Amino acid sequence: MKCILIASVGGQGGLALSRIIALTAKKLGEKVVVGETLGMSQRGGSVHVYIRIGKGAYSPLLMPEEASLTLGLEPLETVRALKYISRRGIVVLNVEPIPPISSILGSTRYPSIADIIT
Repeated sequence: MKCILIASVGGQGGLALSRIIALTAKKLGEKVVVGETLGMSQRGGSVHVYIRIGKGAYSPLLMPEEASLTLGLEPLETVRALKYISRRGIVVLNVEPIPPISSILGSTRYPSIADIIT
């Protein structure tokens, strides 16, 4: 079974990407289960999508260290999802940040990409 996590913010296309992956897997004859957690997604908030592909796919939610593939569409959201990434998992990371409003207003600091990657 394959476990995929998409970490993004609202408006990036995380949900659309999950549908493309799920439909492609279904066309290939695989069982697919998709679930998402949306935190103020319409206002640029957190969007995490969980996809299970294969025979044992029943619940979409992932346990810690279960994602074999993580698609990080936003760097800080990918950091927030670290607990789900398998030690042998693959991470594809978009390094172009979308700073939260608190960072734009100066009340918090968005970490550098170097800080995020290390």
